[in-house]
Amino acid sequence: DVTAEHEAAESLAEMEARWKYALEGTGVGVWDWDVLSGRVDFSSRWKSMLGFLEEEIRNELGEWARLVHPEDLQRMFEAIRAHHEGRADYAAEFRMRCKDGSYRWIMGRGKVVSRNTDGTPIRMIGTHSDITESKQEQEEVKRMKVLLDETQGIASVGGWEFIVHTNTLYWTRQSYDLHEVTPVEYKPTVETYLKFYAPECLEEIDSYFRNAIQNGVGFEAELEIITSKKNRRSVHVSCKVISRCGRVDRLLGIVQDITVRKQIEKLVDSQKVALIASAKMSSLGEMAAGVAHEINNPLTIIVGKAEQLQSLQKNGNLEPEKLYEGLQKIQKTAHRISKIIRGLKTFSRDSKNDPMETILLSRVIEDSLELCRERIIGGGIDLRLDVAVAATVSVRGRSAQLEQTLINLIGNAFDAVASYDEKWVKIAVTTRDNERIQILVIDSGKGIATEVLEKLMQPFFTTKAVGKGTGLGLSISKGIIEEHSGRLYYDHSSTNTCFVIELPVYDSSRLSKAS
Repeated sequence: DVTAEHEAAESLAEMEARWKYALEGTGVGVWDWDVLSGRVDFSSRWKSMLGFLEEEIRNELGEWARLVHPEDLQRMFEAIRAHHEGRADYAAEFRMRCKDGSYRWIMGRGKVVSRNTDGTPIRMIGTHSDITESKQEQEEVKRMKVLLDETQGIASVGGWEFIVHTNTLYWTRQSYDLHEVTPVEYKPTVETYLKFYAPECLEEIDSYFRNAIQNGVGFEAELEIITSKKNRRSVHVSCKVISRCGRVDRLLGIVQDITVRKQIEKLVDSQKVALIASAKMSSLGEMAAGVAHEINNPLTIIVGKAEQLQSLQKNGNLEPEKLYEGLQKIQKTAHRISKIIRGLKTFSRDSKNDPMETILLSRVIEDSLELCRERIIGGGIDLRLDVAVAATVSVRGRSAQLEQTLINLIGNAFDAVASYDEKWVKIAVTTRDNERIQILVIDSGKGIATEVLEKLMQPFFTTKAVGKGTGLGLSISKGIIEEHSGRLYYDHSSTNTCFVIELPVYDSSRLSKAS
């Protein structure tokens, strides 16, 4: 009686059909390999996964081998052999050719389910899963990581992440490179990482990290580090705080090598100082004749008055009143010379490192005019002043730099009107909103052409004849005034040519009274 045996076979077949259907319901393809005969039953899903119809794939091992990518085939046979020999599980990723000629990534899994008494595999079953999209995502992640590594390398930027609750610090490859260590020799921790910072920066970076961890406050700073090879580097370090459930969870940050930028900035600063000095010397050269005349005139007065007193004394006619009057004249004239020399000394010295001081604005204007008044008057130019407000207003700044700017504007005005029939230069001081003071340098010109205005503040641009100007005056002056939190600009609304220096008032209460 084979009824029981027949029923068992039917039950087994039914169970196999059920698990195949169940697996296919999850989107995987199923295969069942009779190892001894070479026959392989491929499920419909196995075939449609590659774009084939049921009848287009024969149920034999050769069909599978024909469709596996040539570069993967040998590796797959070795994986199967290792499983047959009991050395490894069978689970592998490989490519298979679709009906349209394209390739899909497949995750193949399988297991020998029956063997002969000598251990030879008889039957092996398994599944195929299409992992193409997953592989593409992995490749995209890998590509983006390579791109990130390369671009971070180009920008000299390293990344880092600190997990607060595990006290774990992670670095990107560029962070290791920047500190001149390798992942093999150095495992970063916050404590050891902070020791890379230069001694003068250690307290600052330590306080930043503590504030970020304890209070959730991110930071940005430019500091100095000393690498493992004792090289000093300037770095820009930045940190963003990531919180979860109201508590600091982790810190994300970058550290960028800005050594070259700092070196360039230092070079630019030194060149800027040289350019300012060059512009000063150019202005002094233009003023030289006027200054010499300005000093010679009072010297002539002093010498003449001294000779007059000597003559009176020699003839016995030197009365006390005349002596006092003559000495007063000599003293007043000597003060005049002293004032001019003081202005020259202030103007010509290097003031870049001078501290910002409280300066009476009238003093800046007076000292500037002492150096260029004679040049203007000697050129037949009418000098007009409306500066009463300046006598009661103070600004914060460097006298020498403010004088340099004002002298440059006055000199430009002189050159602009020198050939005009109507020649005048006006210095005026006005207020704006009780918070800012304006020094206006106006001349009898009728304005500046639009095409010239567009370039006027650019370095080395000049409308003067060759040898008459460096083209640096206005660009340097603009930079100086901006360093004083002010503005230097051309007033388009003025009927005549007008440049404005606008500065914040140091004591606005005094400005209100002056107004």
